[in-house]
Amino acid sequence: MPGANAPVPLTGPQGRRHFLQVLPVPGRARDIFLSAAALAVLIDGDEPQPCIRLDAATVAHAFALTDREAAVTCLLAEGAALAEVAQHLGMQVGTVRVHLRNIFAKTGTNRQAELVALLGRLRP
Repeated sequence: MPGANAPVPLTGPQGRRHFLQVLPVPGRARDIFLSAAALAVLIDGDEPQPCIRLDAATVAHAFALTDREAAVTCLLAEGAALAEVAQHLGMQVGTVRVHLRNIFAKTGTNRQAELVALLGRLRP
């Protein structure tokens, strides 16, 4: 069903804004999430999000990504735009998009925001 993974806005105590999103946990990612089929992610909409720094080898192993896909994933998690990822990795934006489609398929996500939310759960 289209939009099934869309974040749902919620209002918390004192009118704080939150978003709830349920994300599937595909394939090898279940090794990290103890065989869970899905994750419920609660995002605090009023707090600035810290910069996510992930180890590319860990990301590659967790989601069965190639080294290049893992590099793209980590840069996106840090907040880089597609053009910045392309420049940093010395590739065309179209190539980054191809890697991103593969990343979405392997992680069970459909959008960059979903991917970053999923990756945010990998932090210690």
